[in-house]
Amino acid sequence: MSDLNQLLETVALGRAVAYVPMSVTRRYRRDDVVSLPVSDLSGGQVLVAWPEVSRSAAVATFDRLALEVAESHPDRAAAFG
Repeated sequence: MSDLNQLLETVALGRAVAYVPMSVTRRYRRDDVVSLPVSDLSGGQVLVAWPEVSRSAAVATFDRLALEVAESHPDRAAAFG
């Protein structure tokens, strides 16, 4: 699936169940998809990867800022290293 619209269409067709952030349920409201809060899921991880040969300034900046945010919130950044 390449985007949220495709994911939600798959859900609407009854072919999938998706766990998405509350912000997604607010922004992508659909009459044919029901959203319910789930409170007992374990925490998740967000990983960032890029080709080793990349020399992108934007990627370098994103990496630096992501690490700064992770370091400023150690209680939320157990997966960062």
